[in-house]
Amino acid sequence: MNLKLDFRLIAAAAARRPALQWVFIGATGIGTTYSFDARPDVNAEWEQLNSLGNVHFLGVKDRSEIPVYLNGCDVLSLPLSTSFVGFPTKLYEYLASGKPVISWNGENIRPLAHLIAPADGVDAWLEALDRALDGRGPGSPEARKAVARAQDWDARTDQFEGWLREMMASARSPKRR
Repeated sequence: MNLKLDFRLIAAAAARRPALQWVFIGATGIGTTYSFDARPDVNAEWEQLNSLGNVHFLGVKDRSEIPVYLNGCDVLSLPLSTSFVGFPTKLYEYLASGKPVISWNGENIRPLAHLIAPADGVDAWLEALDRALDGRGPGSPEARKAVARAQDWDARTDQFEGWLREMMASARSPKRR
């Protein structure tokens, strides 16, 4: 739980779906203090989240425990801030579970819209959540798992090794003038 997350979205969605439990795992806060005290605006949003009875922060867990938590969820979500730029590698962990995934509508996420539900804003998020809970989310468990397998660390290492071999072969080949 850090500044990458959209606290307002989470709070609004949790408030509108009080029967659903929103569970978060990981360190909370920013900087070495692991708090939001340095940002009063963010701290107020953090306190609001903590006041909701259906939002739970479980803290840091051992990596070996993460699959158990993921499998215990009905839907997995990446409620990242619209200002987040990048690709969260945890998305592949989510896909590997086969569970439906809802994500912020980031540019790097859109190519996976056949497997995940990108959503902008609370209304779209809740619509995607309702579809996922009804079994109408994009992709199948098998398709999600297949994409995750194609991006696991063994596959990435093999790809990187292939690039290195190509570069070394290219460096060894005689240059023409």
